[in-house]
Amino acid sequence: MNIYANYCIFASWIFLFLVDPLVHARQSRGNQFAFNFGHGCFQRNLQGNPYVPSQFTKIIYTPRSQKFPCLRGNEQSITSPSHLFLAKGDSKSHLTISLTTKEKRTRKKQHATKKRNKTKATKLESIAKTSTKKTKRKSTSKDHSRRTKKKQTSARDETLQQNISTIKKRSMQTKEQQIDYSSNVFIQFSRVFQRHVVYRCQESPDEKENMTVVQSFQFLDDSMKKFPNACILAPKDFPFPSPTCSLDVPDNSVDKKNVEDELCEYTVAGMGLWSLCDVEYKTSNESRRRDFDESYAALRTLLQLVSPPTGSSLSFNIPRHFFRLEPHRFALRGHTPESITTNYHKIVNLLSCGRIGNAVDVGEKHQVGLAMDQSDVSFVMSNFPQLCLYDWHEVETLIRFLVSPVPDSLSLAEIDWAKMLSQGYGAGLTIRQATQTLRMMPEFMALYHEDSRKPSIVYLYNQMQTPMLSKLCDEVNLQLNEYLEGTDPSDAYAFAFLHSIGISWDQIRILVSALPLWITNNLEPGWDLLQRGPVRTMLKRPSLDYLRQRLQVGPSQIYHLLKTHTRLSGYDSCSKIRPVLDALQSRLELSCVELRKIILRMPSLLGMKESSFEARIDFFQREAGMSVLNIKKSVLKQPSLLQYSVDSSLRPKLQFFVDELKIPPEFVGKIIESAPALMGLSLSKNLRPKAKSIIMMCSMTSREVGSIVATSPQVFLLSQKNIESTLEFISSELALTYSRELGEMLLSAPRILLQSLDSSLSMKINRLRYVFKSKKTANEVFKA
Repeated sequence: MNIYANYCIFASWIFLFLVDPLVHARQSRGNQFAFNFGHGCFQRNLQGNPYVPSQFTKIIYTPRSQKFPCLRGNEQSITSPSHLFLAKGDSKSHLTISLTTKEKRTRKKQHATKKRNKTKATKLESIAKTSTKKTKRKSTSKDHSRRTKKKQTSARDETLQQNISTIKKRSMQTKEQQIDYSSNVFIQFSRVFQRHVVYRCQESPDEKENMTVVQSFQFLDDSMKKFPNACILAPKDFPFPSPTCSLDVPDNSVDKKNVEDELCEYTVAGMGLWSLCDVEYKTSNESRRRDFDESYAALRTLLQLVSPPTGSSLSFNIPRHFFRLEPHRFALRGHTPESITTNYHKIVNLLSCGRIGNAVDVGEKHQVGLAMDQSDVSFVMSNFPQLCLYDWHEVETLIRFLVSPVPDSLSLAEIDWAKMLSQGYGAGLTIRQATQTLRMMPEFMALYHEDSRKPSIVYLYNQMQTPMLSKLCDEVNLQLNEYLEGTDPSDAYAFAFLHSIGISWDQIRILVSALPLWITNNLEPGWDLLQRGPVRTMLKRPSLDYLRQRLQVGPSQIYHLLKTHTRLSGYDSCSKIRPVLDALQSRLELSCVELRKIILRMPSLLGMKESSFEARIDFFQREAGMSVLNIKKSVLKQPSLLQYSVDSSLRPKLQFFVDELKIPPEFVGKIIESAPALMGLSLSKNLRPKAKSIIMMCSMTSREVGSIVATSPQVFLLSQKNIESTLEFISSELALTYSRELGEMLLSAPRILLQSLDSSLSMKINRLRYVFKSKKTANEVFKA
C-alpha cells in the first residue's frame, strides 16, 4: 500500500507540472503562472505579454513545512499540490483554493480580534477627546476668572496708588505689553521725537488716558509693515487736510507760494511716498475750509497776545522770529482768533504751573510744567511766538520728557524714547534746570525744522553771561564730536550753557539723540566744502531740512553728502530733490530705509533727471531681461548703475557677454544682479584683456570663459595681474604638463581664482602633500 500511495502521489505531481498547464492554457489564456522549486522561480505568459505584478500572486515552495505561503494577495498556506496554480482574477480557471476547517477557524479568529482591537481603539480615542475638551473648558474658565481678578486688582491699584515711583510703574506696564495688535491700533506722527508712534487705545484716540505706546519708527512704511491693519492719523497740529486737498490758495496772496513748495516746507518726516492727503483727519475737508482773511485775523490776535506790555524792559527788544510768521501757516492749521487765544493760555499754563507746585509729580496722569515767572513767560512768548501755533499736547510731551528720570541702562542707539517716555523715563532734568534751559533757548521747544535755528553767537554770548564760555565750548566739541559735525556753531554754545547749569554730558547725549530738532545744519560752508567743488556762499536751508526729514538723517550725514557732491548746495527741494526721490523710490519700489542707503552712498543721483532713470531701468528690463526686484537688488549693491550711459557703457558690455563670450541672454541679468560692479569696468582695458589672458593660459575657448563668468561672475572683478599670478601658481605647484589641464580644473571649479595665494591655496596644497606622503609611507611599511 505504501508503494501504491507513493506512486499515485508521483503521478499527480507529473500531471500537475507537465500536462495540466498545457490543457488549461487555452482556457486561461492571458493569465500568468509561477512555479517555485526550492529557491528558483519559473514565470511565463501564455500570450507573450510582459509580466504585470497586479495580475499575479507569487507563491514560494518551502519543502521543510510542505506549505506554500502567499506573498501577495491573501496570505495563506496551501497544503495540497492542486492549490499551486493561482492566477489573480482568473475567472475561467476551474482550479479553486479549498481551505481546511482549521484554517477557516483561524481566519475567523484573526478577523474577530482585529474588529475588537478597532472598537477598543475608537472607544479610547473618543474618551481621550472628551477628556481634553473637559480640561480645556476648565482651563478657560479658570483663566477667565484669573483675568477678571487681575483686572479688578489692577483697577484698585490704579485708583489707590496714583503717586507710585517710576520703577514700580515699569513693572506694572510689563503686564500690559501683551497687546492685541489686530484692533484699536493707530499710528500718529510725534513732532517732539520726529517719529511715527504706534498707539493702542481702548475707546477713542482723543482720550490720552486710554492710549498705550506700543513702538515708534523712523519711517511710516516700517510701521505699516509691522502693523498693516493700523489706522494712520494726521499729526495733532493738522486738524484738516493739507492745501492740495482742502485749501484754495488765491493768486493775489502775499507770499504767492506754490502748493508744492508748502508741502516741501511743511512735510512730515519719514513719510516717504505718503502724503498728508492719504491719512485720516478729525474733520472733513468741506467743513473746515479757511480763507486767508481769517488767517490774517489770527495773526493779529497772536501779535497782540505775545507783545510785551508798554513800559517794560522787553518792549524795546525786537523779537527774533516774527519774520517767520506767515499767513499760510495759520491757514494750513486752521487757526482762528479763538483757537489762538485758547492755545496761548494753555502754553502759558505749561510754562508757569511748576512754580506753584502742581508739577512736582511727573506721573502720566498728572500735568507737568515749568517754573517760569511772568517776566520769563513774556520773554519766551515774545521771542518765540510759534508756541501758540503748536499743539499744546506736544509741548507738554516735550516738558514731560525733560523732567522724567533717566533709565538705568543706557544704549542710545537702541532706545525707543517715545516708548520709554510712556514708561516714565526721560532726560532726568530737574524742573529748575528745564526752566533755565528753555528760558535761555526757547528754540529748544521748536517742533519744526524752520523754527529750530538759534540766534547768533554774539547774542548768545551776551545773554548767557557765563564765565569761561570758550573753554566750555572746546569741551563740548570733545564730548559731543560725533553729534556736532556739520552743525551750526550756536549749538555748541547752547550745550555749553546746559553743562554750566549742572546737566551732565550723558544727559546732553540723551537730549541730542532723542530730540533731532535740538541740532541744526550749518548754512555757512567751510573750507572743506569750498575746496571740493562749486558751493553756494550760503546753503539753502529748505533743501537741507527737507533732506533731513525725508531721509531721517542728522547734520553730520548732510555734511558728508555735501562733501561728496557739492552741487547739492544749489538744488531746490521742490523742483529738484523731491521729484527725483519720488521717481527713484516709486520706480524701484524701494522702502525708505533702502532709499536712504542709496542716497548716502551716491548723492550725485539727486542731480539726475527722471527721464535718465527711466532710460536705464527700461534698458535693464528689456535688453537684460531683469525684473524690478532684480534691478532693485543690483542698485542696492551698486547705486552707480543708474548713472552709467546706456549707449557708451551698458549696451556694449551686454553685447560683449552675449556675442563674444556666448553667454545666453537669460543669464546676463543674473550676472548683473550677482556682480553689478562688472558694468562699471572698462571694456577695452579690463574685461577683454582678462578674457584673453584666461584663453591663452588655459587653452580655453571664449564660450568656456563665458561659462566661467556665468558660474562665478566675481572672477572678472579680480585684477588681471591677480588672475595670471594665481594660474601660474597652480600650474607650477601641481606640475601640470599641459595648459588644458589647468583649463579643465578651472571649468570644474572656477572659484579657485577667488582664493588667496598665501592664506588659502598654498596652505591647502601643502596639506595635501603631507597627507599623500604619509599614505605612501604607510603603504610601503605595510608591503614590507
